[in-house]
Amino acid sequence: MGAAAPPPRSAGGPRTVEYPVADVAASARPLGPFSWWLFGAWTLLLVVGALLSFSAGPLWAPIDLWARIVLLVVFALATALTARRWVWRATLALIAVSAAATVAQTTVGGLLGLGFMIVASFGLAVQARLVRFPD
Repeated sequence: MGAAAPPPRSAGGPRTVEYPVADVAASARPLGPFSWWLFGAWTLLLVVGALLSFSAGPLWAPIDLWARIVLLVVFALATALTARRWVWRATLALIAVSAAATVAQTTVGGLLGLGFMIVASFGLAVQARLVRFPD
């Protein structure tokens, strides 16, 4: 007996199936206006985190305040205002340095402050549309 015949093909050739891409759907949504209230709330959380992080005193020297905490605050705010990826990457690098310094110091205020600064930095990056969480 013979093998079953293959299903007939349409005259147009092989069948193509297209799947929607998530980024296309997301980019089709209109972007909302910049929210100064939200920016202010993230900034307040960032400053509270910076004050808590520095409450135990500088880890290495007074320059620690400027080299680590103030730069982190400045770059996190610049992330929201400029929406530049390199500024966001610098913020992430400063978060990593601050995390290492905080773990080395291990104080409750420092850890709590670091947590506030991380949350606020990501909030500012989301507001600048540099980070997007799944819907």
